Amino acid sequence: MFSAEVATRMLQLGISIILARILGPSVFGVYGVCLIFYRLVGAVGDLGFGTVIIQKEIVKGKVIVSVAALSLLFSCSLGVGLYIFANSATLYFSYDGLAALLRALSFIVALEGLCIILRSIYIRELRYQALSTIQLLAIVAGGVISLFLAFQGMGVWSLIFGLFAEIGLQVTLFIVFIRHDYMMQVDSSFIRENYNSALKILLARLIYYLNINMGALLIGKFLGVYALGLYVVAYGLVDTPVQRISKSVGMVSFAALSKFQNDIVEYEKTYESIKYYYSLIVFAVFMGLFIISEEFIAIFYGAGWKGMVTPLRVLCFVGIFRSLLVISSAALLALNKTGVELAIAFTQSIIMMILLIILIKYEITGACLALAFAHGLGYFVSLHYIRHEIKIKNKIIFNHLYNAFVPSVAMVFVWFLSKLVLDGRITEFSMLIFNTFVCGSCFILIVIMMDKSFFGKLRKFVFASG
Repeated sequence: MFSAEVATRMLQLGISIILARILGPSVFGVYGVCLIFYRLVGAVGDLGFGTVIIQKEIVKGKVIVSVAALSLLFSCSLGVGLYIFANSATLYFSYDGLAALLRALSFIVALEGLCIILRSIYIRELRYQALSTIQLLAIVAGGVISLFLAFQGMGVWSLIFGLFAEIGLQVTLFIVFIRHDYMMQVDSSFIRENYNSALKILLARLIYYLNINMGALLIGKFLGVYALGLYVVAYGLVDTPVQRISKSVGMVSFAALSKFQNDIVEYEKTYESIKYYYSLIVFAVFMGLFIISEEFIAIFYGAGWKGMVTPLRVLCFVGIFRSLLVISSAALLALNKTGVELAIAFTQSIIMMILLIILIKYEITGACLALAFAHGLGYFVSLHYIRHEIKIKNKIIFNHLYNAFVPSVAMVFVWFLSKLVLDGRITEFSMLIFNTFVCGSCFILIVIMMDKSFFGKLRKFVFASG
């Protein structure tokens, strides 16, 4: 599963780079506004019951049909609402042609709610390989269509139609390859019994949705479409590991930890193991991106995207804490602590809003700093709650951060020296290759020095997760 997720996201990254060079920041800024509305359905489309389905030990077929029907009905309602009130969005975002784009997007919204429930069924059945394969095929289809239309001069519409193809194919393949024939029966008792749990999950998702999209909302309003385009693509680069690696780990972690919710000893052992290995991976990925960002953007995106370098570097810290928060969220949900997750999300949201209002005057970089601080605070608060729930000592709960921080500092120090010595003396491509291998080797070397058996244990852990 892990390798499939990496391949999927790398393919998506390659397609997005080509599209960015063709379309430019302003087009991606307009598309970023559309994504704000689309992601709302991703947050609330299943009304929180997708997570309930995964967690319940026994779920009847008619329960799944009931939840799927409810999600489809709700997402269709959201789609209709978006179509009717599309013009109202232009009162906040004054971009030409935005209303037409949102009306087109409303048809995708109707499918997304059903897609969420179908995805939850695959996760519940531990069919991660099938899930990854379907997502890969959908991304390929959507990317090919977007590229073709972009070369035809379709602009932002190429991205919209690509999203159509991706979600449509996902839903189709999920239905075709589902293992069970579900009878069209409705189980209203399940909805009533699990309403409170689903509501808490839904509220937490809504707040996390605001946390993820708050930066885009303010940048798009006050800094303009060009700045929003830079931010959207930079955030997308950071979101790449979060969506296709960390969230996959989060799904596996949630399923694994849920089995031990009544066995705290095994729960703690599993949680600490997941946190240790993936904190090292997360720090290596994002600090590596921090180091190579300048050369990477210059070579692959071109001069038109040069303004993205500093925001991207700041957002790398957002990526670290967002990735770690995914594991904390899975840990809390596995213990049925949805109320705690809601409190953490709400605290983070308030801090983020205050900081964004204060720092938006420093343009994109200021907004990114606000996001980084708020996500960091949210993660440390989550650790506090988890420590309280399973009685982990302070030293142990923070071990993973120390083990990842030390090799990261060494890697950044090597990069700083290479900038002093080699900057301007070799090409950007050579600098990119040099920093990738030398700084990456430094990270690996320090990890081995701290834990000589790390890679053997990691290999076993990854295979077990997959």
